[in-house]
Amino acid sequence: MVTLPKPSSNEPKPAGTYKVQIKKYEHGHSSKQGTPQLTWTAGIVGGDYDGQSLWERNIMVETSAWRCSNLLGACGLVFPAGVDTDSAYFNLLCQAAIGRITFWRVEEKTLESGQVVNEVKDYAQDPDQEPVEVQDESVAPAWIEEE
Repeated sequence: MVTLPKPSSNEPKPAGTYKVQIKKYEHGHSSKQGTPQLTWTAGIVGGDYDGQSLWERNIMVETSAWRCSNLLGACGLVFPAGVDTDSAYFNLLCQAAIGRITFWRVEEKTLESGQVVNEVKDYAQDPDQEPVEVQDESVAPAWIEEE
């Protein structure tokens, strides 16, 4: 038998810091300029909004790629600097974030249309979650010799 969870609301949450679990990510493009972006979906863990969703978009250009790096780091993922966002290893990092816990500090933002939405301002690592080093599967360990 399937049981229904609490309905998720698209209504903005009050400004504050929320403990979230990363549910999924999607590759896409921004609607205004068509730049590559990742859209993250996270479920709030605990509190009055338990089970409801928050979304974050990381625009994947040189000047803002640091936000995605900070999000992955706040998920407790350990990885080297200089990861190519078009690589299989980057996708492996994003996959490793799914299910991880992090904290998102959100504020309310009013769009030109007058609609109020949440905007993620910062990420923080959960001190109770062990960090995980994400290994690049395309690099063989040193002890394996090629024949």
